[in-house]
Amino acid sequence: MLEHPEIYGMTSRAVFGQWFPWLVLIDTEWARNHVDTIFPESEEQLSFWVAAWITYVSYCAPYDQPLELLRDKYAFAIRQLKTAPKFRTTQYKPADRLGEHLLSFYWRGKISSEEGGLLQTYFRLCDVDAFEHGLEFVGRSLGGNQEIRRDVIERLTALFDSLIDEAESARVNATSLAAFGWWFSTDRLDEQWKMSRLLEVLHHTSRVDPADAVLEHLLPMAERFPLEAAEAVSMMAEGNYEPWDFEYWSPKALAVLEKAVASGRPDVKSVVAKAADRFGRLGRLEFRQFAALET
Repeated sequence: MLEHPEIYGMTSRAVFGQWFPWLVLIDTEWARNHVDTIFPESEEQLSFWVAAWITYVSYCAPYDQPLELLRDKYAFAIRQLKTAPKFRTTQYKPADRLGEHLLSFYWRGKISSEEGGLLQTYFRLCDVDAFEHGLEFVGRSLGGNQEIRRDVIERLTALFDSLIDEAESARVNATSLAAFGWWFSTDRLDEQWKMSRLLEVLHHTSRVDPADAVLEHLLPMAERFPLEAAEAVSMMAEGNYEPWDFEYWSPKALAVLEKAVASGRPDVKSVVAKAADRFGRLGRLEFRQFAALET
């Protein structure tokens, strides 16, 4: 089987890609010896690579055992992000699924976020949509019912801290950080860490998604972090949202500011007044109640 690869077409390669984890399970040594045949990297056989790899990454779960055989192939796939045509299967974008695989391996401690590693290189080379999908994927996973070990939480927060650093040095597109809202909207992460990172994200983007979920979680936090909550809402008013987005979530923003003002702190009142002015310029007249706070 596959001793004469030239006789096998793209359909056959897709089959080998889809079933590669089970080939590893059945005969690891055979799979190891045929990795380069199933996933060829030469320019002449790039169509075979596309058929096998896209099927593999799109329809196979990120199993640990195949990773040991496919590390170089994951690296090759990442390098292709800037040059290969954009593909989409009936269900998945391969670039999104590649990110899911890498983040799952990182979650389990199978790969790191070190300089020049698979995950860091992926985030530097993927487009904004794939970057945001990856952050959303982790945020949704954090919101699940499964128990999450402390070391996993520490690993994930370290990852996001590194992405903040990457944005500050312009090695990644800072607008991609807006998807941090999916992380902020989980109760798994430390509140103080979430609040500080929310402000850093808004400093870079003035936007966070999903805004309504962020504001729902920000409301109870406004009692403990009134200044930070008011600053977050004020920066969100400057975000690049559609008018109907503001229509949907501005009542929640109003509630956060009301709770922040209840702290009675002068510095909070000043920030709330600034937020009210920004919302007022957007036509949100219900924020006029805070206008007098500036004086």
